Amino acid sequence: MSSGAVLLRQSPVIDVLSVTGDAGQPVQYVRHGQTLTLSTLAGVAINYPACRDAHLPETVTVQYTHGGEIPSDAIGAVAGAVARVINVAADAAARSPPRSRPGN
Repeated sequence: MSSGAVLLRQSPVIDVLSVTGDAGQPVQYVRHGQTLTLSTLAGVAINYPACRDAHLPETVTVQYTHGGEIPSDAIGAVAGAVARVINVAADAAARSPPRSRPGN
């Protein structure tokens, strides 16, 4: 691992369920929003290169939950856009002449 920080890309982060090293060992961390600062087993934050890799596993696996409520105005906007596309496609199909198939 080249740094002591892990960015959790899915948002919003609801809860971190576990952080484990490449051998399945638990890794201590402090959460700051969507970023985890990994710690040594002694609980000291890893924030300088000299100690960073000495106590951390090569890779870590983070299990976390994310997501949230979708605002009703966003749902309405997406539904409206879909309805407009469907209506335009139906109108265009009704006005276009039948297409001939190749070989006919």
